[in-house]
Amino acid sequence: MDFDAYLARFGGERTGHPSLEALEKLIRAHVSSIPFENFDVIDRTPIVLDVSRIYAKIVANRRGGFCYELNSLFETLLRHLDYDVRLLSARVRNSTTKILGPVNDHVILSVALPRARSERYLVDVAFADAVAAPMPFVSGTERTHALWDVRLRETAGETAAHWRVETRASAGHEWIERYRFTLDVVDCLDRFADTLRYHQTDPRAPFMIARVCSLLRKDEGRVVFTDRGDDGPRLIVTEPNREIERRVTYLRSSDKIEQALLANFGIQVSL
Repeated sequence: MDFDAYLARFGGERTGHPSLEALEKLIRAHVSSIPFENFDVIDRTPIVLDVSRIYAKIVANRRGGFCYELNSLFETLLRHLDYDVRLLSARVRNSTTKILGPVNDHVILSVALPRARSERYLVDVAFADAVAAPMPFVSGTERTHALWDVRLRETAGETAAHWRVETRASAGHEWIERYRFTLDVVDCLDRFADTLRYHQTDPRAPFMIARVCSLLRKDEGRVVFTDRGDDGPRLIVTEPNREIERRVTYLRSSDKIEQALLANFGIQVSL
């Protein structure tokens, strides 16, 4: 893997030593440059847990990916940069059905600085409309972004405590659970293989339903492509304010979709 090429892919910078400030800059650059997208799932192009193949897709071929790809590749980079990284497993709360996904539904990272290993942070570059910055594992921790507030909360479970990532549109709105997890370390990426297979083959899996491509903009707004529902393929641009100002552009041909994906997400996909 050419780590300098990976850093160049999303505008990341090397620093002399790991720091919280440097980690935050890496995350912010990543989530505003490399989109979350599921085109390979819809097109039945197999995704495997092989970091070299993921690197080729995201860096060499300038594509995006979903959590197993984005977070596993970012984990490899952080280890190279001397961060202490652990894999964790999460279950995503479906925004439509409100049902929690299966075990190992989502891969996330627990990251520490080499000289302060007891202070760990949640890192996730594949859920950018929630966690777009490192979150310390302190229950009740909140961060404010241009479009939402995010909170990390520890709660009692039936057998063990678990953590919840929650977001809300603004103060006074209800907190909504996005996903939950424990701090049990996953020893290798292959532990996610069964759930990865489910997401690529089961017609009930959320990523089998429609194409989606999502990216935070550098001005902290958000742009989303989707063809879910009866409205057809469309581009949704959300401005960086709490008024949730949106512009919707309907894309009536494959050429229009491909042009929009290249112009707004920097990815080239043949439809």
